Amino acid sequence: MKKFIRIFLLIAVLLIVSVLSLVAPIDYTPLEKLEEVQHTLQELDEVKIHETESNDTLLAGWSSVNITPRNPINMAGYGLRGPYTEVMDSLYSRAVVFNNGSMEAVIITVDLLLFPGEVKNRVQDSLATFGFSPDAIFLNATHTHSGFGNWEKARAGQWIFGEFDKSNMDFLVSQIVSGVLAAKSNTSPVKIGFKKINANEWVANRLAGTKGTKDPFLRVISLKKENGALGVIVSFAGHPVNLDADIWTLSRDYPGILVDDLEKEDNIDFSMFCAGMVGSHSISSDLPKGPERITFVGRSLGEIVKKGLNSMNYQTFSDMGTLDININMPPSQLRISEGWRLRDWVFRALMEPLQANIKILEIGNILMIGMPCDYSGELSINNQLDDFATERGKELFITSFNGNYVGYITEDSHYLTCDKSEVRAMNWVGPFKGKYFTSAIKKIVEAASK
Repeated sequence: MKKFIRIFLLIAVLLIVSVLSLVAPIDYTPLEKLEEVQHTLQELDEVKIHETESNDTLLAGWSSVNITPRNPINMAGYGLRGPYTEVMDSLYSRAVVFNNGSMEAVIITVDLLLFPGEVKNRVQDSLATFGFSPDAIFLNATHTHSGFGNWEKARAGQWIFGEFDKSNMDFLVSQIVSGVLAAKSNTSPVKIGFKKINANEWVANRLAGTKGTKDPFLRVISLKKENGALGVIVSFAGHPVNLDADIWTLSRDYPGILVDDLEKEDNIDFSMFCAGMVGSHSISSDLPKGPERITFVGRSLGEIVKKGLNSMNYQTFSDMGTLDININMPPSQLRISEGWRLRDWVFRALMEPLQANIKILEIGNILMIGMPCDYSGELSINNQLDDFATERGKELFITSFNGNYVGYITEDSHYLTCDKSEVRAMNWVGPFKGKYFTSAIKKIVEAASK
């Protein structure tokens, strides 16, 4: 009997040790005591945006290319889903190239859940051979949850998005690069305008409901050529999740309808949608999910944008600035229960190490900031980031999905109180990181205004 008890205790100890090697308590160390955080914030105090002052006219060119796979592959947006069964509307990569005579930069957006890291690396390498600096390549996605997958190499990524498909990866990269080169080849002088338009009725806070704040604004950048033709860049916070997970149909969701609706106008030659501060935000509509809802939301937002364009003020800007700054991350904290998380080594083995950066593209007084996450508009509104930037002479245009991804960054108060998956399963960085990323944005705004 004693021998049996010793064996039982030994097995129990081994099991406990094994479990503890995989999991650990959630770390609530304050930001002020995290070396990685303080190092980044100190670095941002000294950072300088790579700026060029130019007397030349600002040139811009744009293009769109079809990236719909040649054969059905897995979908990405609601976990593992098999090959799509039909195509509701084709997916695109869109690009706008800017050149002021001293600097060339490009904005690229894709009709995908996010801008995949492997795609980012290959696109940057390819564009470098055509003179584009990695600093000057501003990446984004529309964040449709009805796009395709098979683009992730990490173990967990392949479980969720399907086995890595090199053939489609080659096709995707080739199309994106060809689109950028097409935009580069047709640049011409433009004036530039910016407008922030309230679309409050079309967006909701899906974490806190009416008790929470939300970012209600359509942000619009308009580029006007000498012949009057417009190129329009739009961002919005509403999540494109308007087809249910059991509908295996390829679709751009409402951003696709929005850009199509704009391009039907005689004076709008091109439009692009960039996912804005989508963390914790959803579309508000009484219609059930489906094609009718997608069409209604997209066209309604398109009408709001078109009315805003009618009163757009244009200026002649040629000054540009770029920056790609690393954001040091403490060990990952993928939560598996109320007080426990996976250890960082397990996360790395499954997902690869966390990599975070912030992209900056400055054109005149418009400051575009690309985040490596689902950044929440709650953080922007609660911290008055637009006002903070305006006081310093800048118009803020914050987007998500810049080619790296560290999960959801939402209001820190939700970490202990909200049971939604965005906070429980999709926050990979632990508590207090809303304050961390927001502090970084403020320091970047200050750097841009020096």
